Amino acid sequence: MPVQPLPDSIVIWDIEREYVDPELDLAYIAGAAQDSAAILSAGHTLEINYQPGDGTRYGLVIVPLAHMEYARPRVKDGIPWGRHAVSGVSRRAAHAADNAADYYSPDSYLVCWVDHACYPLILGSNNVIASDYIAEHWKPSLASAVSLALLLRAINFELASV
Repeated sequence: MPVQPLPDSIVIWDIEREYVDPELDLAYIAGAAQDSAAILSAGHTLEINYQPGDGTRYGLVIVPLAHMEYARPRVKDGIPWGRHAVSGVSRRAAHAADNAADYYSPDSYLVCWVDHACYPLILGSNNVIASDYIAEHWKPSLASAVSLALLLRAINFELASV
């Protein structure tokens, strides 16, 4: 467990403590999260060469899905088959009669770990970003999953504060 005080945006769950490297630079993680939230809240795509201080490096790209343009969806027998490539984070307009009215909410992001995997997340709300979810889907070591979760939780915290 790090001896440095935790910034407000950094949350380490008890179950994760054994995987937290004492060399993690928590002040850097908090600052990188602030920068990231500022970029994302302005509607821009974010690129971050995340180097948390434990000798690891994670190339991340975070795409605000609400700003995505899309190509025409497949239509069969007059019915569109969905226009979004990213599932799990789209919403349907209350008045919609078909899936052509699906949209991405402003808090929907595609988080890509370059050369690994991409998964959609809701950021800027009270949703839970669990390191075991990251470990399951992206397949890093548990220490790396915790490190990635710390950054994403801090970005989540900062976006919720904007």
